[in-house]
Amino acid sequence: MTIINQDIFKDINNNLQDLTSIIDLSKKITDQDVVKIYSKAKSFISKDIIDLNYKKDQIYRRNTIDLNCERHKKIFNRFNVIPKFCFGCFKVVIYMENIMDLIKLSIIFDKYDLLDHVDRKCMINYSDKTNRGYIYCSSIKQCQEIAKKMDFIIKKNIGTNFNLETKRGCSEYSIPFPNYKEIKEDESLMMQYPKEWKIAEDVSDQQNFKDGVPIKRNKRKSTNGFTLSDFLIINKWIMYSKEIDDFSVKDII
Repeated sequence: MTIINQDIFKDINNNLQDLTSIIDLSKKITDQDVVKIYSKAKSFISKDIIDLNYKKDQIYRRNTIDLNCERHKKIFNRFNVIPKFCFGCFKVVIYMENIMDLIKLSIIFDKYDLLDHVDRKCMINYSDKTNRGYIYCSSIKQCQEIAKKMDFIIKKNIGTNFNLETKRGCSEYSIPFPNYKEIKEDESLMMQYPKEWKIAEDVSDQQNFKDGVPIKRNKRKSTNGFTLSDFLIINKWIMYSKEIDDFSVKDII
């Protein structure tokens, strides 16, 4: 991404913020709604941004709690143990039929207040060409409640061509530990955190101390509303649609 004038960055975002205000959540989000948002966004930025290439390809909305997934996966990859935090991590995974519906899901993730307190993201999994939304939860109950509400919302605002499932933690954890992924009503029957694994966590965390104090990251809650980053990622998805013959976004291209 190349911006002619760096000072214009804030102005571009301000112009984009209210674009999704045309969306009426009491009914379905139409393809034409998405086309209108994308076209207006492109007209705002085309005079200031020369190159639309962008490294990021996942649209995130974050709350203020740091899931610190990088730390957890580092421990797993180094010691082959699942960090304790991940035993309380659950997620709703939503599989959308095409890229147009994925864009609509990203709008839903931004606009619904019931998701404001959880992390969520929309992405394309390039390995199997699936369009996915993730909502991260801190308990089975929360996960099940959000899954039920999202099933209703997606049917109302997008349609019925999607699959939704609940999962525990990251899929790679279940390869060496198949029991980890199982979700049961009686949590005592689920795989529990082996206390001896804490040794590996402590060894890894010692590398993130400075003068005896743990190094913490400052996490900021995402700003709601359409952003320049959203546009550039959606533009990347649309360009990718040509490679896989996804014609759902043909009216945008």
